[in-house]
Amino acid sequence: MKLLQRVAISLFLTPSALIQSSTHAQQDFWPEGFLNCTQSYRQFDPLTQKQTYHVGVHATGGIDSAFKQYNLTFEAYLNEAVGKRWNPPIEFKMIATEEPLHDWIDLKQKIDFMYTDTGVYSCLGIEIGAQPLVTTVAR
Repeated sequence: MKLLQRVAISLFLTPSALIQSSTHAQQDFWPEGFLNCTQSYRQFDPLTQKQTYHVGVHATGGIDSAFKQYNLTFEAYLNEAVGKRWNPPIEFKMIATEEPLHDWIDLKQKIDFMYTDTGVYSCLGIEIGAQPLVTTVAR
């Protein structure tokens, strides 16, 4: 969990690292009234977007353990940090499973994003053409 948090934090902090001077105010980079990370909202388009996105989590240690370990990231955090930036707000739901290949492929469970190990990812890449958005490295 801490590794995933560090990856997410580094992805969100990287753009601010490009700003060299601390004397500039937010308005210098993001003028008032324009959409950015701190103001305004994105308009929801039902033709190209979904109201609810499902994040599938491979629960190698059991369903309860997966919810304890990942729910704050894949549901609570995404709903707060991303979902509320849309008008109307979008929602993220975490779906944990111990058998991702069976549930996500055979049963055609609706998953928009997934968090799994490399073995399952490799199989899903071949079976359905899944592509990585981000990867984590265990040390």
